[in-house]
Amino acid sequence: MTVEQDFVPETSPKPRRPERPDRGPRLFVAIATASLLGVIGWARDEVFITNVVKCRPPGNRDPEPDEIAACAPFLRRQLAVLDPALVVTLGRFSMQTFIPGARIGQAHGTAHPVDPATGAPDALAFAMYHPAAAFRQGGLRETMKVDMLSVPATLQRSRDGRSERGRDAAPAVAAEERLVDEALGQAPAADGAGLFS
Repeated sequence: MTVEQDFVPETSPKPRRPERPDRGPRLFVAIATASLLGVIGWARDEVFITNVVKCRPPGNRDPEPDEIAACAPFLRRQLAVLDPALVVTLGRFSMQTFIPGARIGQAHGTAHPVDPATGAPDALAFAMYHPAAAFRQGGLRETMKVDMLSVPATLQRSRDGRSERGRDAAPAVAAEERLVDEALGQAPAADGAGLFS
């Protein structure tokens, strides 16, 4: 299976009340993201969700630039393997990774080419508010729904652009096969045949 869209939230939101094991911020983000996906009829297992930081900063604070930079090689590797056609950024920190210099209030609901240095060289980035923003500012809920409704067409536009440039899923499948071979300590098959053919 080739994953063609990435949802890249910035980090878990700041909790408004003390965390309970059954209602922590991670659960909130999962529910909010599933709700957003439901707006366009997609299921959670149809997208790959990752983060620009790979662990929650102490006290659930915003990530520092050096923390984002320390995690960047891991994100680049994930994206290089997945080769997404569309990266949906959720929040300002992930948006800055893919659309540097943009401001969330102006960029939300818009698509931009992704810098190849991110690991997604032939993708579009679609900026959205973080789900926690809608929780804190109820007026953003409708904005997020409207933005989300543009995601399928943006994905199709990116796919069409890749087709025009002669791109398809083959590089991602080959990269995935190489990673599996490396993990299993096996030499890649000369004919490219592998687990995911």
